Amino acid sequence: MGKVNVCLKRSYIMVISVIATLSALMLAVTLFTHGRFSRVDDEVAEHLKMHYMMLQNNASGITDDLRDVHIKFQCCGLDQGYLDWGYDIPESCLCTEESTNPCVAAPRNSSLFEHMIDDQPIMIYKESCLPYFIVHVMRVIDATIGIILGVILLWISSVVLCIFILCRLSKKEDVPVVVYSSEAKAGNYTALTDTAEHT
Repeated sequence: MGKVNVCLKRSYIMVISVIATLSALMLAVTLFTHGRFSRVDDEVAEHLKMHYMMLQNNASGITDDLRDVHIKFQCCGLDQGYLDWGYDIPESCLCTEESTNPCVAAPRNSSLFEHMIDDQPIMIYKESCLPYFIVHVMRVIDATIGIILGVILLWISSVVLCIFILCRLSKKEDVPVVVYSSEAKAGNYTALTDTAEHT
């Protein structure tokens, strides 16, 4: 049986330890989130449907979630930008001084001009939120795929290290060479048997 390099053993133990830790964390997260998300799935679908129906019907109310989306992504509306709101453009669509996304002057017939005294234009976000939301979701998906690929690479490296260890163990090293010699006779060992008789 061959000898295995110490570095090879330690790297294998380290990789297996990382895999065990990650597996335990993934199991804990799966168990924790499974119960939580299984109840929320239908509520989330209905929630998104309600938001979209509200925009299509030009409802005057805006929920906190949609307001947060407007502020976070610096956008207005879902599909056609501020036109999704019709007359009732919410204040969360107003451009701020720190905004990096393009802004456009709000239509004069919108609800934003009801309480305005001067004739200054009101700037609102030009673009809709759907492209930004899709980019955000794609980043989350890319990060998830990256994590999954990292875990798969760890598993593959553990298999490769295990194969190297098994190959090293299967090699026969330090095996004495057996050679037949015609001089090896039983008479050469009589000295050993004589001492045993004298004692």
